[in-house]
Amino acid sequence: MCTKEAVFSIIVPCYNVEQYVVSCVEKLQRQSYQGMEIILIDDGSTDRTYDLCLEMKETYQNVIAIIHEDKSGEERRNLGQEATRNLGLEIASGQWVCFVDADDTIEEHTLEGAKYVFEREPDLDFILMGFSMVYDSGHDDVDILSDLEEGIYSSGEIAEAF
Repeated sequence: MCTKEAVFSIIVPCYNVEQYVVSCVEKLQRQSYQGMEIILIDDGSTDRTYDLCLEMKETYQNVIAIIHEDKSGEERRNLGQEATRNLGLEIASGQWVCFVDADDTIEEHTLEGAKYVFEREPDLDFILMGFSMVYDSGHDDVDILSDLEEGIYSSGEIAEAF
């Protein structure tokens, strides 16, 4: 398994995202920092997501595919993002965890930048990053961090900002 050398565990919950999941994984594979495992968790999809997750596992050595299964033997059902992410956390072997939704993408140097910050500030619990929404009609910046200057904050200071 690829987990021995993983510094980042990237957890990707997948539910009926056949049109996005391959592109998401391909873009993650283009990260400038490659010390990662990608954990794809199909959450009872009814489209081709399940098959595509398995294909990505076969294509890339650093991809782990997990399928939610109902232990009672009943038909698989969607358990939701929280349960899916928690399942990913249970098997993550990286030093740091990153959540990426299957219909999202991250910039090419995101992991490299995060690794740099964590190494310089080893007491950090997490990094909060801004994001942009991209619609068929174009690109729209969403400034969720407008009340915070770049810096290190306590959880209380972050909660106050939101």
